[in-house]
Amino acid sequence: MRKPQDNELHFQSLVIDAHVDTTQRLVADGFELGIRHDDGSVDIPRLRQGGVAAVFFAIWTPGTITGPAAVERAQAQFDAIHRQIAAHPKDLVLARSSADVLRARRAGQIALLIAIEGGHLINNDLAILRRYHSLGARYMTLTHTLNVDWADASTDRPLHHGLTDFGTRVIGELNRLGMLADVSHVSDKTFYDVLSASQAPVGPPIPPAALAVMPLATSATKCSARWRQKVASYTLTFT
Repeated sequence: MRKPQDNELHFQSLVIDAHVDTTQRLVADGFELGIRHDDGSVDIPRLRQGGVAAVFFAIWTPGTITGPAAVERAQAQFDAIHRQIAAHPKDLVLARSSADVLRARRAGQIALLIAIEGGHLINNDLAILRRYHSLGARYMTLTHTLNVDWADASTDRPLHHGLTDFGTRVIGELNRLGMLADVSHVSDKTFYDVLSASQAPVGPPIPPAALAVMPLATSATKCSARWRQKVASYTLTFT
């Protein structure tokens, strides 16, 4: 059971949900963020109730969908996110930097940030990565459950034994753009290759304390005291 001081800490903190998959519903179901829903975990009323200041919407397709089809699906998800922001200007604002997040908090808005989940979505093209950045993407999970053409995943058979030369270039471009390289799903060898290649911090974008944030958007789940004690300890790593 949460104690009064837990709620006080939570609502005084800059609470950030580092990854939600609601983007899929925006495209497939015509999901409306402005309405409180009985299912799922994310909508504006519950983000408000949970004291969430900022949230990363993940853009994802299965790793079996590659090439132009993956890029097309990613673009549809970017468009859906931007439409929701335009439809709810009093509540939502696109954030491209930590300064934007703080500005949104002062204005009483929820900062929406965008993540790319799976390097296959760039279709082996750094120009597409740059386009995603221009649309608001601020971190990229390098692989999901399957290998991509330039990096091995932790749940697939080793193919490249880490990063390829192009994969190293991807890390360099992420560094140049100011996007976080998220190593959540990569193989051990890819992980160490990323550490060697990157000139900037790598992710997950927020330490595991962020896991305490997500249950607070719904009353159905309770987070442990061990995580609650750490809620105030994380920070944004992008510029």
